[in-house]
Amino acid sequence: MATKHPVHPILIALPVVAFAVVIAALVGHSRTGDAMWYRTALFADLAGLVVAVFATLAGVIDAATLPRFTVARAAGLRQAGFDVVAMPFFAVTATLIFNRYEGHAAGDIAPLALAIVGLVATGIAGWYGRVVARDIHRHETTVWYPARMLAPIPRGGRRPLV
Repeated sequence: MATKHPVHPILIALPVVAFAVVIAALVGHSRTGDAMWYRTALFADLAGLVVAVFATLAGVIDAATLPRFTVARAAGLRQAGFDVVAMPFFAVTATLIFNRYEGHAAGDIAPLALAIVGLVATGIAGWYGRVVARDIHRHETTVWYPARMLAPIPRGGRRPLV
């Protein structure tokens, strides 16, 4: 899947927007106490999770198929890692929202805090995704690590500067 047009950037837009809607709806619910906001947060979270599973799988495959020992691959694997870290936060958020839906607990901070942490992790993953896209686009290929960085560290503990 590591082609000039990977699938992952196409799929990631919906989960990012859906997870932002979750936070906005939870803030709306804490302000008004209206169950409509809680329901919106639940549906947005579930929709974002379903598409995020496919987007994360596509991102992992895209990152794993980049050439080894490249800046793009290192950034791609970090991006996939942050995507994988973010998904449990939103899964727990959806579980908390679903379990507390009948109680209409206004001002419940736990789902909001978890959603914010998940969105921050998604934002960091997006930054790493931009690093991958920039390096591939700028160089029409990936940037290879210099050979001196791959060489073992000498006994003195320092690598030569040049």
